[in-house]
Amino acid sequence: MKSLRKVIGLLIILLFGLPTLFGIIWAVGLTRAAVSPELLSDMPQEVIEQVPAIVEDVFEAARHDNQIEDVEAREWLRAADRAGISPRQLLEDSGIGSWLRKELWDTTTEIGQILRGEIDYKSVFLDFRPLKEAFRHETMARAFEQVVENLPPCDPDQTEIWKRNASFEDFAEELPPCRPEGEAVRAAWGQVVTEITRDIPDEVEIFEDFEGFPRGIPVSKTVISLTYLLFIIPAAFILIGSLIAATSKNSFFRWSGISTLLGALPALGLALLARQIPPYYMNHVSHPHWWDNWQYSGDVPVAVLDRLSGVFGIILDNLFTPVVAVAGAVCVVGIILFALSFAFTQDPGRTQGSSTPSPSTPAKTPEKE
Repeated sequence: MKSLRKVIGLLIILLFGLPTLFGIIWAVGLTRAAVSPELLSDMPQEVIEQVPAIVEDVFEAARHDNQIEDVEAREWLRAADRAGISPRQLLEDSGIGSWLRKELWDTTTEIGQILRGEIDYKSVFLDFRPLKEAFRHETMARAFEQVVENLPPCDPDQTEIWKRNASFEDFAEELPPCRPEGEAVRAAWGQVVTEITRDIPDEVEIFEDFEGFPRGIPVSKTVISLTYLLFIIPAAFILIGSLIAATSKNSFFRWSGISTLLGALPALGLALLARQIPPYYMNHVSHPHWWDNWQYSGDVPVAVLDRLSGVFGIILDNLFTPVVAVAGAVCVVGIILFALSFAFTQDPGRTQGSSTPSPSTPAKTPEKE
């Protein structure tokens, strides 16, 4: 009978308790990440700070033949390098840097304040109009002309491509890396800007107003608190299975603790692995020793991969750290339950045969002579 009970309890835990515990750990952790101010406000700001350095790395990579396989893209970047254009300065002069710092930064900051409950809920819009105007800025047009001046002259076929693209018809062909004659350069740049800004909306609603939601209550904390109630489901399965399989108090806590650990440890390991694999891969791709033994055939320069590994590290850290925290907390609960099993190792029924006198039968005292 005891063996049958253990089998039934084990099946309940394995088939229902452990899978639901694993899934809910990830669900709660990713929910914490999705609604956390750190992911929606702080993380984009950290990524924004990396943008100028990434652009500079692309220019630096163009100086090496083995860094960018696309010949035409490499020629464009080398021409920009010969023109003495500073990517960081160009972003500032055109207004793109200002848009990143002001509009995007302020919008994400406002979202974080709403999620923390610091300000009332309201609709938040990301305005792309300043970004589109930045592409139309005269600084961008002059920079494009300086780049073209550092390209070799066009042959007749390449000149024809420039003329077709400058006619403000459908921009169907890529501009060849060469220098055309006449006014085709400025006209072609106008068409390039049109293609870039055509599909960019004027504004995007990122955060909608919550009608009827009580004021002064932080959204993130409220949602996260509600998701913790999901742990009732795996807890019920584990407790029921442990009650069926256990024959004593100590075995009940041992079954509960080990089952909790078996459900939480895989979730913890997978979260740690998911947080480390992409940056680890990029770091090894950009490492010279790796490059000597394996020929990387991607279009992204190796120097840029090294920089992007840090950006991916920021994103993945904000995304999976809550999962690690939740899984770690569940592991601690499992350890505590397992430790409690040692508090009930002594069977009260066995104390009758011990040498310790029972409280109900007082010990005999020596008779006086």
